[in-house]
Amino acid sequence: MKRNFFIALILAVISFNGFSQARGGFSLAVLIPNAGSLEGDPVGVGFYGNYEHDITKKLNFVAETGWANWSRMNADGSAGEVENLNTISVTGGLKYNLFKPIYLEGRTGYYFSGIDQFVVIPAVGLRIWKIDANLGANVMGDVPFINFRLGIFFLEKKN
Repeated sequence: MKRNFFIALILAVISFNGFSQARGGFSLAVLIPNAGSLEGDPVGVGFYGNYEHDITKKLNFVAETGWANWSRMNADGSAGEVENLNTISVTGGLKYNLFKPIYLEGRTGYYFSGIDQFVVIPAVGLRIWKIDANLGANVMGDVPFINFRLGIFFLEKKN
């Protein structure tokens, strides 16, 4: 139910506002769980689609959806089979441009499939030209993690 609400909200914002003030792109992320939050403390790698829409000159709506894979060793740390934990996520929120190129961002949403949890991710980022670097941390749920994302925005608004 929660996941359907977030998907509907993101689609509504995109469809009502159009793409004239929008930016879109793709990003790669490294997801590092806090110690002890997942057995074997795996590092996740994700691929995401990103969307931004201007609300005001300094405030943007942001949305992200994607896939991440968390690989982990056996619970006892021994060599052998590596478990894979796949997650699909849908998040949305607000980005406030402090001053070019630095911004603050807050996203909320849901990670489902492998982790199944509601997330709240405050973040800080740097945007230079079309390259975006973002460092965030999930502060809710059973699996808190740090998220480092590097992306490129190829769909830019026209001035």
